[in-house]
Amino acid sequence: MKRRKVSTEEELAAAIADGADFIEVEGDLANKTFRIRAAGNVAWAIAIGCIATAVVIAVAATKANDVKTSMVSGITAAGLSAAPALALGPAAVAAAIGIAVSAGSVSVLNRLREYDQHSFENGVLVLLKN
Repeated sequence: MKRRKVSTEEELAAAIADGADFIEVEGDLANKTFRIRAAGNVAWAIAIGCIATAVVIAVAATKANDVKTSMVSGITAAGLSAAPALALGPAAVAAAIGIAVSAGSVSVLNRLREYDQHSFENGVLVLLKN
């Protein structure tokens, strides 16, 4: 059984990509991850579309060496993240974008939602792979 303890978006993306069976999410990321997983199906469908577009724009902005392009991309990404922010909350949306950018794909977020919540106590969210 692969067990991982994570506290950053990068570590969570890596644990999911690695196929960890048991993930302990600690700190502030635990609350954000809980909100991502708790979104209903309709809210998630809307959120994932907007997050996917924001991730593509964010990746393009980081690759651009042009300040103007980066600023326009950032403003566009912020606007697109407004819709999911209503459903998930701005902190959870920022974490979702961070997780997806770290993984290189929004599919990691759908895989995250497939994990079962074992417990959520004292700032630690424990997830078990189905």
